[in-house]
Amino acid sequence: MSGDKIIKAREAAIEAVSKLGDRDIVSIVIFDDEIETIVSAQSAKYRSDIISKIRRVEARGNTAIFGGVSQGANEIRKNLDKGMINRIILLSDGFANVGPSSPHELGRLGVSLMKEGVSVSTVGLGLGYNEDLMTSLAGKSDGNSYFVENSEDLPRIFSSELGEVLSVV
Repeated sequence: MSGDKIIKAREAAIEAVSKLGDRDIVSIVIFDDEIETIVSAQSAKYRSDIISKIRRVEARGNTAIFGGVSQGANEIRKNLDKGMINRIILLSDGFANVGPSSPHELGRLGVSLMKEGVSVSTVGLGLGYNEDLMTSLAGKSDGNSYFVENSEDLPRIFSSELGEVLSVV
């Protein structure tokens, strides 16, 4: 993800964090051929620090979706609560090309996460994403799946996803 896509992705993540309440827990994981947790699971009340870290995210290389989602799940497990919405929002503009990468493998991960009470909503950005993989992961984990052709639609999608989560609460 580069150029306007990474700029819009940062803007959408910042908007999402801005909408969270102080009692909400947020974590941010980025991935390419490496997985990096740039914000460990913490209260959203530390929004200025979280937003500062989001602003420093730059485009990198490959796409390790399985590893990124697995690390996101590890962060959720730190505060897993059946009385809360435990959701990963996955944003990707590419095909999974590092680690497990088939729709079947990601679907199995989704099933496993759903059993733990974790759902994954996926956002496929641009025409070059693997729709089967993203919809399998989301569907098998009881999450939502979105397609965004233009990165300018990302803030709207994040608002829609968070609005849905917040209305459940």
